Amino acid sequence: MRRGRFWGLAVLVAAWWLAIGAVVVSTLAGPAVSAPGAGRGVRVGDVARINQPGIPSWPIPVDRTAFDTLRRAYRESDEHAIERASQETAWVLVQHGQAVRVEAVDGDAVEVTILEGAEAGRHGWLLTRHLML
Repeated sequence: MRRGRFWGLAVLVAAWWLAIGAVVVSTLAGPAVSAPGAGRGVRVGDVARINQPGIPSWPIPVDRTAFDTLRRAYRESDEHAIERASQETAWVLVQHGQAVRVEAVDGDAVEVTILEGAEAGRHGWLLTRHLML
């Protein structure tokens, strides 16, 4: 009789946690939808605009190695690597809506040359999702 109560209680607890999990999952927001045309079909020579709504200006690394190192450090939540990479590279400041020309595309990484503003003529690396064609 005791064994039956134990399994009944175990099933009840498992069902309770599954129900809570289902409620949490059903209330989560769906995947974010980027602006139309953001990062899709980016090709060398394209003129695009920086797409980072909500952040008027932000720095991007000039060096591809620093870009890759920072991405890896962010994925691994390695604060020391982020700080070290941030100090060891040059940065260029870009603004939301700023015109850039695509110089190189490598997967979801893209090198751009800034076409307007104080940093015109400089280049840096960012993710293709940060471009609006």
